[in-house]
Amino acid sequence: THTPPESFSRGATITLDLTVQNTTPDSISARLHYRPVNQAESYKEIDMQNTDAGFQATISDDDTSTPYPLQYWFELRTASGHAWFWPGLDADLSNQPYFVMPPTNSD
Repeated sequence: THTPPESFSRGATITLDLTVQNTTPDSISARLHYRPVNQAESYKEIDMQNTDAGFQATISDDDTSTPYPLQYWFELRTASGHAWFWPGLDADLSNQPYFVMPPTNSD
């Protein structure tokens, strides 16, 4: 599970939490993929850290100094190599396979 923040403050860090049910933190790893909603920019990746509740990653203040919303999703991987994105696509391919967070303040 993940509750996306409603927005972010430009130039401030963002901490994102992810809880994975029915598994132990040692049997799975998580990585955050993100970028501004600007196709001229490349995606960045952060390995998420294990926490008591699941996983956590922080997007730096340098990466939030943008007038664009941020889009992101999670990559999950088991120790045996099985991997998937969350929120991935539904069977009918009709959903948005990423989260979007707008900035609260702009110039």
